[in-house]
Amino acid sequence: MRRQLGQLLRKHPEGGTITMVVLISIIFAVLTQGNWLSVGNLQSLAQLTAVLAIMSFGEAMVIATGEIDISVGSVSGVCALTFLGLAPVAGSFVALVAALRLAC
Repeated sequence: MRRQLGQLLRKHPEGGTITMVVLISIIFAVLTQGNWLSVGNLQSLAQLTAVLAIMSFGEAMVIATGEIDISVGSVSGVCALTFLGLAPVAGSFVALVAALRLAC
């Protein structure tokens, strides 16, 4: 059984990741009595996943061309904090412009 599982995971490495995502989702659903599987939460997860996928694709292109740059995560975090800090004081538009200017 163990040998067959090892062969299956070598043949399909994404199977382990998918299995863990399903297990973690089930655990969260049970612990929160189903509240975690709400429509709003799943929409938030899908939106976050899309943003991370776009950033990851851009980063993969940079790494593939030999220009190793792993600062995307730190720039994203600093820009988010800039926006969150300025938005209540200066308004959303000014905060967005400042955050985007900081990223360039």
